[in-house]
Amino acid sequence: MTDTTDDFLDSDEFDIDNPEHVQRFLDRMLDVEHSTEDEETPRLPRLPLQLGGAAPTRLILKIDAVGANVRQELCERWEHDPEAAMANLPRAFAPCETVDIDEMYRKNAGLLMVLEAVAEGIIPGPGYPLEDLERLIRSLVAGQRNDMKLMRPGSWCVAPDNEHMPSDARVDFAFTPTYAVIALFTLVKERHFRLVRRIPGFRSAMSAGYRFSTLRGLQGHGYESWDGMMDALEILRTGKVIAYADAHPRFSVPFTKALHKLRTGICADYARGRRTGFHGVPVTLSGLRWFVDVAVHGEPALERARNPDELASRLDRLRHYLPGEVVSRWESRLGEWLCELLADQHDLEALAERLETPWNMLSPAAQIMWRTRLGELAVDGLSGEPDFYVLAQRYDKLRRHLPDAVRGAWLDRLLELGDQANFRTLITVIHVFLEGESEERRRAFKELQHRKARTIDDLQWLRKDCDEFVDLQLDAVRQEAALTFDARALSSLARELHRLGGDETEVREWFQRALEIADLGGKRAVASKVMETLRDKRWGHAILREIGDLRPMPSKV
Repeated sequence: MTDTTDDFLDSDEFDIDNPEHVQRFLDRMLDVEHSTEDEETPRLPRLPLQLGGAAPTRLILKIDAVGANVRQELCERWEHDPEAAMANLPRAFAPCETVDIDEMYRKNAGLLMVLEAVAEGIIPGPGYPLEDLERLIRSLVAGQRNDMKLMRPGSWCVAPDNEHMPSDARVDFAFTPTYAVIALFTLVKERHFRLVRRIPGFRSAMSAGYRFSTLRGLQGHGYESWDGMMDALEILRTGKVIAYADAHPRFSVPFTKALHKLRTGICADYARGRRTGFHGVPVTLSGLRWFVDVAVHGEPALERARNPDELASRLDRLRHYLPGEVVSRWESRLGEWLCELLADQHDLEALAERLETPWNMLSPAAQIMWRTRLGELAVDGLSGEPDFYVLAQRYDKLRRHLPDAVRGAWLDRLLELGDQANFRTLITVIHVFLEGESEERRRAFKELQHRKARTIDDLQWLRKDCDEFVDLQLDAVRQEAALTFDARALSSLARELHRLGGDETEVREWFQRALEIADLGGKRAVASKVMETLRDKRWGHAILREIGDLRPMPSKV
């Protein structure tokens, strides 16, 4: 065991269903050695050995339909005088004569504690012999509420009547005690069969109680429906009702159907991502794996999916709980469903929306069919679209699904319409759409050699976001310069080299080559380009003096 209460609660050793563990947890939480009479939360008491060990208070600590005041009162009673508390457990059943909320909670708590004591083997035993248990069972059979005007027969409602009783009160004071009684009946029937054989009407009362308990589908009221269901299942589990109903499905067909509906409903709520309770907590299967087998009860949630997207989402949630062959079967069905829809699609935009379905859910054959059909529609709509921006948006949605040949055709069409776009947009489209496809990128950039960066800002942006295009333009300028023997053209290429960020030494070499092959007018043009490009007036003026356009500088004396 660990040193702290939180560590003990979170450890693998802690079992909420083990009374000894609950006792140790509460001892640590309340610090028994230093406890005072003012403590608001009672410690789970220890019974003397002759009474069977830990007190049967686990259920009343967990079930809401007991009330905080009654819970504290009963726990304190078991703490201070367990023999008297055992003597106060009910030996007979009678509903309240007046509407007294605390008294009705006490009757609920009494039934729950008897149920837990029987489940833990405390009853029958010292303080509560088998004769007392038989007396209680006889009283419950005789006292079953079959006379209530506005409620179906078969309950053990602890309220005097049900006139003006709201729905949440019916859960607390009609259904909760009924769950406790049928759990007690089931447990006693399994453990003390000879006892129940001596009680006339036991089987019919038990069957009627099973039937009544299904009227709310084993759920709570309103936004507490999930918590109410968890309480009901905890009570029924304590009495082994679920196991009995699964083993004897024909004993109460309505109850068997209710269990099946509840199990499939829990799986469906989880698959849909439903939220429950006042705070909208997501439905989880935590704590319900003993009750729900997703492999058995999960498929109806998939069968009720209304479209491929819904099916894909539900399958993704349930796949970890389903056998591999079941997942494969539903993935195949999803692919078939998509292909059926595919055959009816004749619009490129509608087909693009269908591609929002998770791609990895499709079988390889289905992916090929999607791409083929999409390619057919894409080619049909390609030549008729005159707007670069509309075409680019469509291409952005579809490009990862298009066959290679169709993708190349779309790219060519974008280049044809490239004059509609500004420089940055066009380069960005090529840069993004052809990421990682070096051959197509190179081809596209070569097609765009005539589009030049217009400003220094464009060049800085290119250097930052699309270095590759600048490098391609530099290569193109160098190749052209190598084949140029005209001074004016070579000086223009030297200026372009400088604008694209070429090395200044290389730029000066190109200007020098231009001077060597230039005539008089050509040298005058080179001088102008040198001063404009390199801001080098000294070299420019030297060229102009050489050709006589400027007077020589006076020599220094």
